Parts: sequence; structure tokens; C-alpha cells
Amino acid sequence: MLADMSKVAVARDTNPSVTVLTERYAEFDQIGLRVTARYDAAPLLPEAIVVLRGVNA
Repeated sequence: MLADMSKVAVARDTNPSVTVLTERYAEFDQIGLRVTARYDAAPLLPEAIVVLRGVNA
């Protein structure tokens, strides 16, 4: 995909959350973090995004 990212709008949810997980990792003296957030993206100009097909590395 080729895209002019200046023509793509990205929005973030206003309520991301962070949870500290201590139960599972306590036996190893570790802490786990669970971060959840929602992001949306939409093209402002669809012609600014091109999907390439049949490209082999």
C-alpha cells in the first residue's frame, strides 16, 4: 500500500485505560500492564491511497 498520510485522519478514543496486572507475574517479581485504546482511521481523500497487488519480495 502507498499512502499520503497527510490525507488520512486518525482519531483516538478519549478514554484509554491502563490496568496493572500483578497476580500472574508475582511469582517472577514482575508486573504486567494491559493498555486498551481505540483508534479509528479514515481517508480524507481516497485517491491518496493506492493498494499494490502482485508484488513479490
